[in-house]
Amino acid sequence: MEETTVVIKIKEGDPLLVSKQRLTSDSRIFRNLIDECNFEEIDMSDFSTAAVTLFLTILEDKNLGEIRNDMFRELHKMAVVFEVMWLKNDCHRWLRSKMSLATEDHVKSFLFDECWYMLQKWEDRDAMEALISCLSPKNNSSFISKYMSDLRKLELKQIDMMLRLGGGDSDVFLSVMLYNLVRKKDLSDKLQHLLRKMDLALCCERNEKLYLEVFDTISNLSEISNANLKFIYNLTSGTIREMSSRKRKLKQGTTVVREWKKYEDLLNTCKTSNDIIKSVNEDCVKSMYEVIDLLLKVYHVKTPNEEERQTFITTLENIFTNPCNNMLQKISKEYLDIITDALDYSYLEQSDQLITLLNEIKSNDKLTTCHQNVIIKRDKIITVTEDKERKDLYTFKHPGTGTCTETGKCGFILREAVSDNKWTFELCTDSEDYTDTGVHFHDIISAHDMFMYNTMSGHTAAGNKVTVVGAWKWREIWLPDITDWVFVEWSIAYNVTDYMVAK
Repeated sequence: MEETTVVIKIKEGDPLLVSKQRLTSDSRIFRNLIDECNFEEIDMSDFSTAAVTLFLTILEDKNLGEIRNDMFRELHKMAVVFEVMWLKNDCHRWLRSKMSLATEDHVKSFLFDECWYMLQKWEDRDAMEALISCLSPKNNSSFISKYMSDLRKLELKQIDMMLRLGGGDSDVFLSVMLYNLVRKKDLSDKLQHLLRKMDLALCCERNEKLYLEVFDTISNLSEISNANLKFIYNLTSGTIREMSSRKRKLKQGTTVVREWKKYEDLLNTCKTSNDIIKSVNEDCVKSMYEVIDLLLKVYHVKTPNEEERQTFITTLENIFTNPCNNMLQKISKEYLDIITDALDYSYLEQSDQLITLLNEIKSNDKLTTCHQNVIIKRDKIITVTEDKERKDLYTFKHPGTGTCTETGKCGFILREAVSDNKWTFELCTDSEDYTDTGVHFHDIISAHDMFMYNTMSGHTAAGNKVTVVGAWKWREIWLPDITDWVFVEWSIAYNVTDYMVAK
């Protein structure tokens, strides 16, 4: 039997004859065009001839393989447009493999441009989030300086992404501002946006000289408007207030990370969503991680109705946006994903309502974050007294540390001590505690910025692996049918919000 072929019109050269089977086997769109609409000819002249030829070859080979950078965008676009899902996934994997190896500025620029295109064209946030997650721990100052050398060419959201990519490197953004102010007469909208989105208190703390040079330059612009002078005055006044607030926070520091007796009392006290809000307002709760812990208890006892749920979210938003309140630590979106994935296996009726609420929290950028928490896994345990006292070692270079010349690794130690069968975890601040541990301590480390939790895993009757995270054993009431739970690791979600340039 003769093989059915389809004519593919290309931008340059003669049309291509391609087997129907090659086009339709993995593409719903091609099947619809050819089988349902009886198309004998498909116009692909919107794409380059080289990209179409490569696309058709890949469809036959069923393998993306290694491709040139300049082929990626069109290949990915064809995979999306014609719904070749395996190729779309392979494109994502190819791009992420490039991210992990990116060190040169031109590679970072290519990756950022492609992720930005995917975000704008397809509303695909995952690629950009993966890029920021992968690159932000690296030194990106050279790349950021070049990419932001002419702010007029960038969109506002691109500026926002650059700020996130810069992490705690405030100097590079102050320098970018100075460069973009050269030969300017007034303050542009792009520079205003950059100033609004930067943590200026952090910038001033890190490099007061450079910070003052930026604002002196702005104040001396030859044709600066009264509105912009007022804007700058409000910014600098707000920066002074924020710096005072940060100093007060450091003075109020505690060394206790978790006192289990108090935490259990908090869990037992909160029986409604209003109780959670009350605990937040009374400073008994310091992070959204603790809020989620409490919700897992509240929803099991009594599920809030729709009005209570909406009031709860709105009140939390107001707490986060009120400058008079102590700022709660935002929660990681990935952390919420782990919990919702686990709750999908719960047979409890209220699990669906709780998943809905958690997804609503996840989509709220005022409550969640992808970059303002650093997840630190416990490296080592040192037993001091069997069953009574031990030290937990964590390796962590705080973004506010700067250049470190001390011996060993930056990090911290939590001392675990038991009394009346209840454990207390306290941050060690005495240098003697770090002797011969391979870890040294910097004063910038704060117990107040830590949320401690453990990770457990088990299996359903069908053999599905389930992972849970949290500070208490909610798995036992939400997933009672899983009985083979095993401990995976202890972790700290460390809040670095005060040390990220992006607000």
